[in-house]
Amino acid sequence: MDGYLSKQLESDTSDTMNYAGVPLISNAICNHRDVYGGIITSSMLCAGFLKGGVDTCQGDSGGPLACEDMSIWKLVGTTSFGVGCAEKNKPGVYSRTTSFLDWIHEQMEVWVCPVPPPLVVSLLLPGLAHICQS
Repeated sequence: MDGYLSKQLESDTSDTMNYAGVPLISNAICNHRDVYGGIITSSMLCAGFLKGGVDTCQGDSGGPLACEDMSIWKLVGTTSFGVGCAEKNKPGVYSRTTSFLDWIHEQMEVWVCPVPPPLVVSLLLPGLAHICQS
């Protein structure tokens, strides 16, 4: 997984977006008493390193957690919260995009396919590909 992450806690935010590769962490591990102690729900996901070192930080909320699949980047999560910055046993917590697809569709009101379906399909999450096909 990849996200655009800050590397250290600073009083000022950076004007530069930083990139870091981070692994997903299962909700079972993330809910361990030494990590987040049961507060991670099915609409959340964790990513980072349990040893610390690379993580989201202040000012990163709302940023993307994306994965590359066959040269196509897909939004998997949105930065939500964490404890400190790159702390041991405190990985970044993200909103799980697939948990909010119904809401996303409602907000969009009308689907418009301004480009040919193959290009549109490549930009959508796999479960949405059928929407813009003719």
